Amino acid sequence: MNSSINKKVGVVFVGGFAKDINKIEGGQVFACTTLVNSALKESVDWTLVDTTANMQLERSFFSRLKAACSRIFTFTKAINKKDRQIALVFTSFGFSLVEKGIMVAIAKTAGKKTILCPRSGIIMKEAEKKPRTKNWLKTILGKTDVLLCQSEFWKSYYQSVLPSKKASDFRVRYNWIDVETYVNNNPEPDYTRKQEVSILFIGRIDDNKGIFDIIEAARILHARKLRFQFRIGGTGPKKDEALALIKEYGLANHFEFLGFVDKPRKLEELRQSDIYILTSYFEGYPNALIEGMASGVACVSTQVGSVNDIIEHERNGLSFLPGDYETFANHLERLIVDESLREQMGQAARKDTLSLNALDHAVRDFEQLFKELATPNA
Repeated sequence: MNSSINKKVGVVFVGGFAKDINKIEGGQVFACTTLVNSALKESVDWTLVDTTANMQLERSFFSRLKAACSRIFTFTKAINKKDRQIALVFTSFGFSLVEKGIMVAIAKTAGKKTILCPRSGIIMKEAEKKPRTKNWLKTILGKTDVLLCQSEFWKSYYQSVLPSKKASDFRVRYNWIDVETYVNNNPEPDYTRKQEVSILFIGRIDDNKGIFDIIEAARILHARKLRFQFRIGGTGPKKDEALALIKEYGLANHFEFLGFVDKPRKLEELRQSDIYILTSYFEGYPNALIEGMASGVACVSTQVGSVNDIIEHERNGLSFLPGDYETFANHLERLIVDESLREQMGQAARKDTLSLNALDHAVRDFEQLFKELATPNA
């Protein structure tokens, strides 16, 4: 009678499982890897289907299709096993959404429960521009048992895409990070430095991440004779263009490009930073932002995706509309000249991430969800 109580739940997990998460860009690999290695392994029997993409390589459509077909075949074999009860599927946008949607459909045909986890702000952009994408999204939402949303913002959006779906099928689980690592890395942030204020950006150097808005804001701050330096971590296709514009504006002394930043270097940079910025035009739930907040660093971010669920403007950070680099510059000026404001917002931000984004909170929620779905007639 009690033997079933201790039996592990069989979960086929589709996501990113790179061996060295310090060398992979993006938060999905961290989310998947930490979940698998967490206390959940005591109650869950995982079957992993790795869909990690190498962001450094340009792949042809044929090579992507071949890889997707191979993964779908692997997934089909796994989910059809009798001891596999649930498919947990992480998806990004574009081709990833097509592939993962097929997997959800296969799982449902096999009579298994499904949890779909969209983790990209670009899904909404594509759905707005391409009717085919929106129709496909509706199809996927209709098939999955649970849509696990990254925030209340995304829950509302996906409910608007398929309002006929039961409200209880939409759940919210904020992104999780190893909060304690960032707190312990910077236990007592120095908010009273007298040298140039250090402003940190870590992300892909392209239009979507707002690199040129950073340069325009720097131009304004320079004209106001403020002391600051932007430290730009990451790589991307717009780096040379950005460097040329910085030179044209005479801002070379205000910028340092760090190249790819692995986790040890990221921790070092966060320890030395006064302000963390996120200037994206599209985001799901940006891990980089909550890493800055957990570090106790004052943060300034665009109002995209889940950011309004993360930053309460004027309390635990400052926010602005994408592309509004003048307001962005004004926010930065306030933090540059006001040490007490940096401290107030940095401490509030850290407190919030401790309560919302700790890994053990995510583990608890997933354990409860798996048990619910694995129960007959759930």
